[in-house]
Amino acid sequence: DNGSMSFWDWKSGHRFQSLETTAQPGSLDAETGLMSSTYDKTGLRLICGEADKT
Repeated sequence: DNGSMSFWDWKSGHRFQSLETTAQPGSLDAETGLMSSTYDKTGLRLICGEADKT
């Protein structure tokens, strides 16, 4: 895992957004992986847990 996340349109297969994480101070570059993600109750915010403890 390289800490990147892509957002795709399911029907067209078009990638409309891509994000890359950066390791926080005190973390190794190898700790940029995304470990989990979920939406909040409203469905508007995507919450991610990363390997660098953020």
